[in-house]
Amino acid sequence: MDGFDSKFDLEELKEFLEPRTGFWGAAYLYRGRALNVVQNRLDWRADYRDTILAWLQQNTPAGTSSTSA
Repeated sequence: MDGFDSKFDLEELKEFLEPRTGFWGAAYLYRGRALNVVQNRLDWRADYRDTILAWLQQNTPAGTSSTSA
């Protein structure tokens, strides 16, 4: 699931993010880039978290919990 209801929605988003001219065009372009940076950071954090949790599960002795207080 890509988060879009239809192919039309995806095409509309692509058209909106296309480079434009002038001040507002630059604002739209930077907004698109900022959204990409935020998405990349969220993806990186999720991957990092999953990697750490997998490592803890593999390296925690049986009968103990890595999340105990």
